[in-house]
Amino acid sequence: MSVAPLRAPADLLVHLRRARDHADRHYAEPLDLAGLAAVAGLSKYHFQRLFTATYGVSPAVHLTRRRVERAQDLLRSTDLTVTEV
Repeated sequence: MSVAPLRAPADLLVHLRRARDHADRHYAEPLDLAGLAAVAGLSKYHFQRLFTATYGVSPAVHLTRRRVERAQDLLRSTDLTVTEV
């Protein structure tokens, strides 16, 4: 017996996108699972499962990737040191 992968219902995708966009805009601020789930209007556990199923990474991994991408951009385009970035 195979179990179908969890998929976010279409009506919840807009809520997941809202939280993802919020994380992308506010990556430099302290963000936590509960706060992102609140932006999406979901419980943090349900949000975690749906976000991971939809985007293939957890909200924490997504946020970390955004922060690393921004740091890479700053290192390429400025004279800042790694410590300053």
